[in-house]
Amino acid sequence: MRTRKLFKYILEKLYRPFVVRYLSKERVYKYQGLVLRIKPGVFHPAFFFSTHVLLSFLKTKRVIGKKILELGAGSALISMVQAERGAIVTATDISHIAVESGKENIVRNNMDVLMIQSDLFYELKGSQYDIIIINPPYFAADPVTEEQHAWYCGKDFQYFRRLFDQLPFHLCTGGRAYMILSEDCAIQTIQAIAGDASVEMKQVYVKRIWREYNYIFQLICPEQINVSIQADIEKTMDS
Repeated sequence: MRTRKLFKYILEKLYRPFVVRYLSKERVYKYQGLVLRIKPGVFHPAFFFSTHVLLSFLKTKRVIGKKILELGAGSALISMVQAERGAIVTATDISHIAVESGKENIVRNNMDVLMIQSDLFYELKGSQYDIIIINPPYFAADPVTEEQHAWYCGKDFQYFRRLFDQLPFHLCTGGRAYMILSEDCAIQTIQAIAGDASVEMKQVYVKRIWREYNYIFQLICPEQINVSIQADIEKTMDS
């Protein structure tokens, strides 16, 4: 653990200044035939692992015809890839700059994705989805600038408290929600907050990149937990 922290500290000292300088200007990024322009202040998929971990995981899921919601979509890369695979996609972000950048990328690549500005589910009242993809801010601090909403979830983890309270109302029957977290965040605290809302976090995928583990959790909501318990009861009665 100490070796990993030392490695990461040295890497950040060498790597961070370059990244900050590079991301201070709009940049072009290409992914499997898609061409994106990433504005300053928008989460760049080339420099942060979570986007590509999610893309790798989602390749294992059948999405054709599914209604998908991506929360915190940033550049809209993940949403566009799912639309290209035949999904019906809505992408949201709290950041005006990210939404503007995402919309431009969607038009540039001629993709059928609805992208709107929304704080979590606020602008999606009544909408339900088969798959919800969540790449959350997870550092415990209060965001001050618009850009910081991509990183900071509030000093009391307010983002997660609201997420877990609202999530059950936006999943279709049989729907699935997937959230990615790094080992560098307070996973146990987030799990405790989920538990308070009767949401189960079930680890379904893990990938290690540059000595850092990234975990994808399926978020199982109260109604889904009850359905699972009922299925187990019926299976026991049948045996």
